[in-house]
Amino acid sequence: MNSKFETYLKSQRQGMDIEEPDDQLIWDGISKSLEKPQINRRKHFWKAAAIIIFMASSAYILVNEFYRERPQQIYNITLSEIEPEYAGEVAAYRADYQQKLEKIHEQKPADLDKFKYFFNELNSLDTMYRGYQEDFYSYGYDERLVKAMLDYYEKRVRILDRMLMEIQKHKDYEQRKATQTDI
Repeated sequence: MNSKFETYLKSQRQGMDIEEPDDQLIWDGISKSLEKPQINRRKHFWKAAAIIIFMASSAYILVNEFYRERPQQIYNITLSEIEPEYAGEVAAYRADYQQKLEKIHEQKPADLDKFKYFFNELNSLDTMYRGYQEDFYSYGYDERLVKAMLDYYEKRVRILDRMLMEIQKHKDYEQRKATQTDI
């Protein structure tokens, strides 16, 4: 193989050996190489501009759709207004709730921080009920939603029942402790 290449070189030697370089050919090569990066720079510029516009518009949409503070809408619809046949039950639950709340205030537990858990449960129930009201405005009447709203009233009463039992348990413990120290 080397022999074929060497013979080729020997035969073309006259055309390859030049005493003076071709200046025009060299400057044409240089000018062509200078023109290529300018074309690439323009392409890169437009790609970068398109990416920046896309990113800015995406960020704007994300901020406006997901992170923007929306005004709180207040929904003041009750279960009695949605389903009048439950008005009696709702009134009974409300009266029972109010009565138990007054009992708790009458007993005045010494340390309300021990019962913070119950108040947190009541707050989360109230948040859920506001969600039910929003769902009613968004989706309209649904039997499952009505049942969930009725369940809300029942759970509030049960939480106060548990709270009253805990208060009573705490008082009984204090009384037993006091009678044991007296003996």
